[in-house]
Amino acid sequence: MVYVWFVLVCLIWGGSFILMKKAAVVFGPLSIGTGRVLGGALVLGLVLAAVAWRRRAREQAPRGARAAWSWSTAGALAVVVGFGFLYPFSMQPYLIGKLGQSGFIGMMVALVPLLTIAASAVLLRTWPSVRQWAGVLAGLACMPVLFGVGRELGVAAGDVALAATVPLGYAVSNTWIKRRLSDWSPTVLTATACGAAGMFLLPAAWAREGAAAAESVTQHPASAVWVAVGSVLVLGMLGTGVATMLFYRMIQQRGPLFAGMVTYVVPVEALLLGLADGEAVTRWQGVALGVILLSVALVQWPGKAARAAAEGPGGAALSAAPAPVADEAVKPG
Repeated sequence: MVYVWFVLVCLIWGGSFILMKKAAVVFGPLSIGTGRVLGGALVLGLVLAAVAWRRRAREQAPRGARAAWSWSTAGALAVVVGFGFLYPFSMQPYLIGKLGQSGFIGMMVALVPLLTIAASAVLLRTWPSVRQWAGVLAGLACMPVLFGVGRELGVAAGDVALAATVPLGYAVSNTWIKRRLSDWSPTVLTATACGAAGMFLLPAAWAREGAAAAESVTQHPASAVWVAVGSVLVLGMLGTGVATMLFYRMIQQRGPLFAGMVTYVVPVEALLLGLADGEAVTRWQGVALGVILLSVALVQWPGKAARAAAEGPGGAALSAAPAPVADEAVKPG
């Protein structure tokens, strides 16, 4: 099942960059970020309410122990909210709206696996296997080609640097979840983080962009406004709510490096959708992303230990057995 989640997250997040581009036509970056976290909180709140109602109707006790609240837990959640929600959800639409290049910003998240390795080594004291090292380094070998497109598109060095800080934030957030919040339900964690982020973004968006957003709505055609509103809704409910919940579940069950490898697939869809929207894509970018896809297969392919644990006598998969908490290829140092 974890591989199904992997594919779904790749598809949803790969299309999020073109949606941010459409939303940025009407709304500012803080407004887009606010819509994302509030939409995610809403859909996950409904999921949690439905699950609670179903268990109450069946007179079942909630599954699993509840995570205890403490100042330490609040601090860990603050790190996740700040690095994984507030900063990237504001910075990405800002850069996309400024540059008009959703594909370029989308391909930058391919840096997440490398930065996750560094963060995991420092925070988790774990190291990838030789096979994972080979896959990650093969993908990273193509990054200079991808970065070169920034110069071709006339992107300033400062904007390239800002784009590179977004995957750093994701890497820190993902690793911190594995270290401090592994006992949380992914649905509860995502809903809580979205709600907390919304408490900060909503007043900021209202103060800085409220008047501009109202004026922009009246100045743009109704079709553009509806596309922008629909884009924000999809970004919130699917991109932030459903996909983030599944991503956190992958972190908890297989580790941050396994989950972070979605960022090697996301740029492919982001670039293709950008190309369909009139953005430039070079031949070398296609070659580099092809190598990146091969590196994903190398890293994600389960090792012998994982296959033996997942198969019963006769080769039948044991779907009832939960996946291991740690990535089978990320062993403690």
